[in-house]
Amino acid sequence: MEKISYQPLIELLRENAESLNQQLKSFNNGSGRLNTDAIPGWFKEVIEPVFIAVHQHNPTLSRRVFDALYNDMLQTLSSAAGHHSSQILRSCRLLLTHNPALTATNPARLTKLLSVATLRISRHSISAAEKWLTLMQKIFAAAGNIDQLLLAARFAAWRCGMAHLRHLTGSLSALEPSLRNLIFADENISEDDLSKNWSDGADTKPVALGAFKGLQGKFMRPPRVFLDKNLVYAADGRYAAVIFADRYGALLHDAPEISEDLIPKTLKSADMAPPEAAKILSRYPDLTSWVYHGETLYLTTASSHAVFVFGAIKE
Repeated sequence: MEKISYQPLIELLRENAESLNQQLKSFNNGSGRLNTDAIPGWFKEVIEPVFIAVHQHNPTLSRRVFDALYNDMLQTLSSAAGHHSSQILRSCRLLLTHNPALTATNPARLTKLLSVATLRISRHSISAAEKWLTLMQKIFAAAGNIDQLLLAARFAAWRCGMAHLRHLTGSLSALEPSLRNLIFADENISEDDLSKNWSDGADTKPVALGAFKGLQGKFMRPPRVFLDKNLVYAADGRYAAVIFADRYGALLHDAPEISEDLIPKTLKSADMAPPEAAKILSRYPDLTSWVYHGETLYLTTASSHAVFVFGAIKE
């Protein structure tokens, strides 16, 4: 492992070696789960580059940032996420290098917020988290304050496939035009689009969600879909999820325990569906349940542990 080479950081570590080692020892005795083998790499790959960026911006702020990063390292490397998702967590902290002035305003808060967001997105999709982190590099560099950064981060997560965030992003008009352009580029996104699953004139988009739990899916047995309180659910009697789908992605969001009575036992007639949706339903001889809602068709079959979603279907 390559050693730390930035002299101001070396001096800080040398001058505070006793207190830092005591802090590490106390924390490790308390948690008992600290991954000490990962500490040298974390220092070199996370703490040093962020420290350099802030120190070169303003040396008087670098100690404050170091203290936040050191505490964050102890917390992260003692957590289950730190043991299993260390690379993506390192990448999210390197976002701090793109705007040292913003980083120095509240390094502990920023590090926590970025870490939580990254983990939540990665639980749905590692590829979506990686895409989000790439987009966040530009956003972090351009953000003028933490509030604008957080607003842009939510819109960016939606843009990267987190369909459940569409109704939680807030007003598009509150987003700085420069950040809006970074997220949506040449797309003509309007405030009205936040209320619609699909863009006008969009093609039908099929996607499969779920799969067998034994193959890293969600369901122990073929699920059923149903509509309750304007939300579409999928459930197999043991696991239940709300399905979110729109122009940017589709996902299953864990739902609290639901009543067995809500899970459909009989198949409703496909004649009740709009013509275009009915044509799709006719392709599945072992169809077990379906819902048409928000210009989207959700269906399940007896032979699959997945939920099939078809978007942009007009009535």
